[in-house]
Amino acid sequence: MTATQYDPDAPRSDEELALEEVVKDLAYRRKHADEDSAEYRMIERQMEGIRRGSELGSMILEEYDYWG
Repeated sequence: MTATQYDPDAPRSDEELALEEVVKDLAYRRKHADEDSAEYRMIERQMEGIRRGSELGSMILEEYDYWG
């Protein structure tokens, strides 16, 4: 069985666009939060929930992790 690849250039549904925006927002907030803060830990938990909670979320986060 081949793994589904996330293509950032492919047409996306409203759900996919919304999830991408959430990931971008979380990544921005995480980048600007102190690593020792409760905010940083909360963002990490949210991102881990997205990664484990849906295949689409996992693919978006993998792509985002790859490109930064």
